[in-house]
Amino acid sequence: MKNNRGFSAVEVLVVVLVLGLIGFVGYVYVSRQSDNASIPAKVATDVPDAPKVETKEDLIKVESTLDGIDLDDTSDKSSLDAALASF
Repeated sequence: MKNNRGFSAVEVLVVVLVLGLIGFVGYVYVSRQSDNASIPAKVATDVPDAPKVETKEDLIKVESTLDGIDLDDTSDKSSLDAALASF
């Protein structure tokens, strides 16, 4: 009588191939995601440092610059006016 214990070499080979294919697809997916995630980080390092505001004239320059660049349709004028009053 034939002993049917364990797996045949073909069954083991099929399992290894399937796991390898799943691993390869996962590796490609993760590497593409990490490449896409690194693009904004490179752009963020190109932004210059913000200037220091130490005098009233510096604050007035910042206020006029921010009034000209209103990206989200809100005004920073009220908070800057309060900071200007405290100088």
